[in-house]
Amino acid sequence: GTSVDESCTSCHTEKRGPFLWEHAPVRENCLSCHTPHGSNHLKLQKTSVPYLCQQCHANTRHPGTLYDGLRVPTLENPSTSSNRLFNRSCADCHNLIHGSNHPSAPYLGH
Repeated sequence: GTSVDESCTSCHTEKRGPFLWEHAPVRENCLSCHTPHGSNHLKLQKTSVPYLCQQCHANTRHPGTLYDGLRVPTLENPSTSSNRLFNRSCADCHNLIHGSNHPSAPYLGH
């Protein structure tokens, strides 16, 4: 039979490796992050980013906290609020999460 990954990559050929750098959950199975039968989240993800990422990465050097010491943006005081959470997601910087052939991929996502 056809594996889950073979089924997915038959259409999503750009996600098929091998890559110089591969994200461990992607090597394991597409279903680590995606659900095949519909989702309320983009790209059939199990939950939205950053929550999906933080299921594994919460205790790494990129915790789900602000680095600049400012508050989460508010309507009352947006000018002194942090921009780190305003319309941002992990995938804004780590955009090639499925795999990459760039030598710095584990750090930059390029």
